[in-house]
Amino acid sequence: LGSWVQYQRRSRYLSKPNNSSTSKSKSATSSASKLTRDQVRKLEDLGFVWDLKQHRWMERYRELVDFVEKYGHCHVPSNGSIGKDDVDINDDG
Repeated sequence: LGSWVQYQRRSRYLSKPNNSSTSKSKSATSSASKLTRDQVRKLEDLGFVWDLKQHRWMERYRELVDFVEKYGHCHVPSNGSIGKDDVDINDDG
């Protein structure tokens, strides 16, 4: 299943107009399967993630937003964890 999912991402990438003229030969590009609009829609209806790097970035960004809402700053400890017993990490002293 993982290989198939990866193949769908690659096929979608090849389906985009700007990506059909990459450094690959025309035969390699034309032999690659491209997704139809209906296939893309079906995957998106499932919540399919096309760009994993962007998805991971947004997940971490949302975590930072939650942190800032809770603590009022972006000074996240280097170990990345905040314990329940932390009193006031806004304290500068």
